[in-house]
Amino acid sequence: WELLQSSLFQILKSVFGGILLVYYSWEIIYFDSMMPGIQPASPLSPSPIKKISGPTLHLNYTLAVVIGVFFTLFINWYT
Repeated sequence: WELLQSSLFQILKSVFGGILLVYYSWEIIYFDSMMPGIQPASPLSPSPIKKISGPTLHLNYTLAVVIGVFFTLFINWYT
């Protein structure tokens, strides 16, 4: 029981939750696009597809990462 109350466990739990939120957000963005993986290109798309789609880092994928970081900080702050 003491392990579940440790600060390291709380940090790991919030980081894991943030990573899951980023993954879930990226999946929603990926499947909601006009052509999944191509328009807009995902950060994991091959480089020829990224060259066609324009900027290499699209705002929607960046926002998903920012939300994940804020989620991690929020959980750490309030637990």
